[in-house]
Amino acid sequence: MLILTLAVSDEAGADAFCSELTTAIDQSVLGEQVLVSRHDRCFIQLHSMQGRSNQANLKADVTAIVAPILAEYIVHRLEQPVLKQMIDKYYHDYPPQEAEEILSFCQVLLNGIPDDPLTDLDPVLLRIAEVTRKSQDYLSGNSYIHVEGFMRFRLSGYRSELKDTLDYAVDEFLSNKQYQEFIGLLKYFVYFQDAKLPEVHLVHHGGNKYVILDHRLNPITLTQSEEVVVETIDRELNYEDMVVSTLISASPQHVFIHTREPDTLSIKTIRQIFEGRTTLCSCCKLCSLMINARKSDVQLTT
Repeated sequence: MLILTLAVSDEAGADAFCSELTTAIDQSVLGEQVLVSRHDRCFIQLHSMQGRSNQANLKADVTAIVAPILAEYIVHRLEQPVLKQMIDKYYHDYPPQEAEEILSFCQVLLNGIPDDPLTDLDPVLLRIAEVTRKSQDYLSGNSYIHVEGFMRFRLSGYRSELKDTLDYAVDEFLSNKQYQEFIGLLKYFVYFQDAKLPEVHLVHHGGNKYVILDHRLNPITLTQSEEVVVETIDRELNYEDMVVSTLISASPQHVFIHTREPDTLSIKTIRQIFEGRTTLCSCCKLCSLMINARKSDVQLTT
């Protein structure tokens, strides 16, 4: 008796699917009752090998094994092709290299951050669980499933999640592209700018708290008076922008950065702009005096 037929468009995918399904059936209590076979390259069939009084229970047992394997196949093998199709449909104006970057960022978002302390939920496992549930619902009432068609027409919520992820990835890609163009413009400006001071010291107290000192260790007031930053990016000037603008206005030959947090985005930005002209420090006398000072003792003029 034929229990279930699965159609998989990709022959290599059908091979992997059939192999995994055969192993799962053989290792289960159904190993002597159900036969897994291939037909016409892309069809996988499951047959009852012997009579069983309750065929409904057999179908339920088979469905319980097939559904999670089907879900893993869809999530691990079909997500990327579907995302590529969505990019071709909704964002076809992007050149191939940028489309690949967007696709890569989608994968990062969908896979989540490994060992993220902020969440105990693996986004991949959550999607597999969702697709498993949908698969079980469908297979319980059907004996034939075309896998790619099932994903296209029966998993609308799942596809919507992929589309939302793609839209977010595109927004982030554009934001990062504009940021890099902005940084490149500032690097160009700084490169051709004549030095006004031999050095400045940027003291980072953590977060967005900074003090800028000249080569004589006198404070330099943070200011918006120079329009370097404001004119090169279409967004509201924030505190970090004021720090960058002040450094550019001071036009130092070298920037000493005193910080305990060298991976802070603003620090990375400053090092990019003043490429080859910065030195990171965390243990000099100035660090001890300034970084370790109580925040209440630090005066910032804006």
